[in-house]
Amino acid sequence: MAVASARRPLRNPRTVCGEINQSDQQNLEAELAEVIHHGVRLLTVGEWRNLLESTGFQVTQEMRAPMKLLEPGRILQDEGFFGALRFAANLLTHPEMLSGVVRMRACFRRHRHELQAISIICKKDY
Repeated sequence: MAVASARRPLRNPRTVCGEINQSDQQNLEAELAEVIHHGVRLLTVGEWRNLLESTGFQVTQEMRAPMKLLEPGRILQDEGFFGALRFAANLLTHPEMLSGVVRMRACFRRHRHELQAISIICKKDY
């Protein structure tokens, strides 16, 4: 996921600490999987770090930002003006895509305190 340029702290300290109980995590994974029609496995920042370090990478930088995927401003920032225009045109000409994107965005907004965009920069010595 792309990291938003916003530097605001996240409101939910449980997310920042990477703590979410297993039941809530499983429920969120199931809801996301249903909405995006694909399997989902959520990892905390600590779990991502452990995964990368266990395969020989050294984490050099870690960044977090609020989850803004499918928000108009984020689409414009990521895709540029013409890419965002093409995205909007595709949604308007394919109603089934529009309804799916609306459901995904609603899910991301509903769980905005549990989800975040992360970027981890690593290096690996050979």
